[in-house]
Amino acid sequence: MGVRQVKRLAKGYRERGAEGMASGRRGKPPNNALGVGVRQALSLVRATYADFGPTFAAEKLLEEHGLALSRETRGSG
Repeated sequence: MGVRQVKRLAKGYRERGAEGMASGRRGKPPNNALGVGVRQALSLVRATYADFGPTFAAEKLLEEHGLALSRETRGSG
């Protein structure tokens, strides 16, 4: 742990007690979280169009389900 981080943590502890030691982002969604609609579309692609390429899967989502999803949108897993 670096000197700057120790100083930051000590200052947080002095100002807010033990709560000051926790991350300020605690309880908030991550910056890279996908929206609910995108997650649903990706699960639909995995279930129905798993063997399709990204471009064809995006075309099928638009054609069959009315979901506009760029072909670059991908989920891991």
